[in-house]
Amino acid sequence: MDKTTAVSFVMIIIFTIPTLSPVVTAEWESDGWIKNLIGPDRLSMGDEFGCHGFENKDVNENPYLIE
Repeated sequence: MDKTTAVSFVMIIIFTIPTLSPVVTAEWESDGWIKNLIGPDRLSMGDEFGCHGFENKDVNENPYLIE
């Protein structure tokens, strides 16, 4: 087997194995990090992602806070 044939065979194997392998399926679950880590008090105020800003900080004066 010459070098070109060996390289061709390896390339075919590299591209064939992922194509023929079964697709991994995972069940999607709701992510509860907002409810567990941020706290129910912030969620009850409607502040899921920091919409109400940072305490004692002005993002207009310090834009690096939200970069």
